[in-house]
Amino acid sequence: MISRLLFYLGVVWRNPSLSKSMKELMQTDFASLDDLKKIQEKKLHKLLNIAFEKSPYLKEKYFAAGVKREDIKSIADLVKLPVIDKDELRINSSSINSTIKFKKIFLSETSGTSGQPLKFNKNEEWDSINRAAMFRGYSWYGVKPWDKNGYFWGYNIDIKSQKK
Repeated sequence: MISRLLFYLGVVWRNPSLSKSMKELMQTDFASLDDLKKIQEKKLHKLLNIAFEKSPYLKEKYFAAGVKREDIKSIADLVKLPVIDKDELRINSSSINSTIKFKKIFLSETSGTSGQPLKFNKNEEWDSINRAAMFRGYSWYGVKPWDKNGYFWGYNIDIKSQKK
């Protein structure tokens, strides 16, 4: 099947960590809620370490708000972090980005329906995890990633476009 071959060639080129991400996600498909919470909190701690240590902007913002890394012990503690809106993200994107040097990054951009689009980098590992999550969802309905398929994406705030 040519579509399957093209899919795998694309994965090798664009998302080499996709297979690993798919395997990890599929292992959690039937995990208990407690197990999922443990995984979530482990990933939260990893993300917070990056935010507090590798993002100059977030490190300063959290310091100014009086929030220390050890204050965030669980998902419930996220309310202690100051809110950052889209304009703040857009204006400070270069110093919000982590100082980690990734092997492969992709430029991403929001649609800008709320005003200005937000442009940001995402690394290959994040992109692979995101794609793996989509493909796992497809698998629940018997759709393979290389199958022809379509999906609706986004939301249009223009009334005329909504009707279309």
